[in-house]
Amino acid sequence: MQNWSKNVYNLVTQRAFAEEDAHVEWIDINFGSKGNMKYPSIFLRGPNAVGEISSVAVAGEGQWQDTGGKVYHLAPNTRSIFSSKSISIGNGKSTARFLIHVGPNAANATSSTKCDALLIDRDSKAETYPYIDVKRNDATMVHEATMGKIRGEAIEYLMSRGISPDEAVAMIVMGFMGGIIEKLPFDYRVEASKLVKLSLGR
Repeated sequence: MQNWSKNVYNLVTQRAFAEEDAHVEWIDINFGSKGNMKYPSIFLRGPNAVGEISSVAVAGEGQWQDTGGKVYHLAPNTRSIFSSKSISIGNGKSTARFLIHVGPNAANATSSTKCDALLIDRDSKAETYPYIDVKRNDATMVHEATMGKIRGEAIEYLMSRGISPDEAVAMIVMGFMGGIIEKLPFDYRVEASKLVKLSLGR
């Protein structure tokens, strides 16, 4: 989980090799930096290896969060799961990129990808760039992407329960990120909640 200063450019290389029956999981949480480019990679080199990449990126005022991941299926019966949550506010821009490669030796490879983006206001931007390279006919690939805005009725409902507008937005954002944030240890979840409020200026 990174929260670099807003004058830092964060360019990261992360790589893992999964041999037979191995399970590798990257959980990648991004709040800070002026520009962030981070695409953790997993090479599934052994039969029955599994790779998971879970990514959250919050792009606040003046930020560009360019995140995602890469998975290379190189052996039979390998499986990959990619999940991305992007939040943009002000003139912040979030970009989700992912690459799924299925090599000629990766019989019965399966992969599922889900990319969700949440825009907080009119000036925020979000983009998704999927790249799927399959060299076999027996591979199973699933891709799903959504983009949406916070509905006014949701904020009004929470306000009717005595919650301030700023707290309401922060609660909705935390709920949106929930599936990935819940994978973190408790102290990191607490820190993530604080960083959401800071990133949203609330």
